[in-house]
Amino acid sequence: MKAADRAAARRIPDQLAFIGYMLEPQRPDDDDSWMASLGEAIESHIERLAQAEHLGWCAERFADGWTYAEVRDNVAKHHPSLVPWAKLPPVLQDQDRAAIRAVPGLLEIAQLKVVPLQDPIEDLAAAIHSSFLDAAAKSRLEAAAKNDPRLAWMIDPSIDKPYVDLADEMKAANRTAARRVLDHLAHIGYGVEPRQPDDDESWKGPLSEAIATDVERLAQAEHLGWCAERFADGWTYAPKRDNAAKHHPLLVPWATLSRADQDKDRAIVRAIPGLLEIAGFKAVPVRNPEGVGER
Repeated sequence: MKAADRAAARRIPDQLAFIGYMLEPQRPDDDDSWMASLGEAIESHIERLAQAEHLGWCAERFADGWTYAEVRDNVAKHHPSLVPWAKLPPVLQDQDRAAIRAVPGLLEIAQLKVVPLQDPIEDLAAAIHSSFLDAAAKSRLEAAAKNDPRLAWMIDPSIDKPYVDLADEMKAANRTAARRVLDHLAHIGYGVEPRQPDDDESWKGPLSEAIATDVERLAQAEHLGWCAERFADGWTYAPKRDNAAKHHPLLVPWATLSRADQDKDRAIVRAIPGLLEIAGFKAVPVRNPEGVGER
């Protein structure tokens, strides 16, 4: 299951970002002091990281068409472990903990190391919200120009305001979206670095091309990640949005979304180069480690 191992490898940069690290190639004169620091950070967050590993594995399986069943069937794509973390048997929870604890060794084998990450989350979160509002305004203009109301994005009044004026819950949702940006970049082989005063914009072209090549997969991953964040916060599906009751009409599979709502997710991932620029960052190619074991 090489594809599953590659998907597991792509989750590693996001897990590292959560604890404040990013990947770099090892140099001949590097020692292994980074491994001890990384090991301590992992232990401090082991439960959160293990749960994220399970959620990421579930998301990858769901995206590939797998469903829950009591007995595993590779042909029918049924798996008994496609359940919430709390319902996993302890032995399978321990597998996820072991996968996370193995990360330093996997990086060493892949000749990679970790370095502290300058946290882009808050700046990216604000940029994401601003870009979303701009795209919504453009959709309304397009709908009017083409006399097709279906093209206009429906924006709830609770989020139709500047980032600084959002409720804490909505700011948190944008921060989660910012973390998904890092995951999307990792999926196509990029990491994030602060821009330097002498940097040009040559990084944007290759990044935009990589996004365009994989835009459908990235847009679906964006929707799936948004759904996972909402479900984790207690939201459920309902035909009408109700913030107090935590009901949302878009908590549905990607294929069920309207074209306009799918276009929101496509717009989000296509906007990543501009979001990074606004937030003072750039994307750089990274090598992805492989080797996290298959279940």
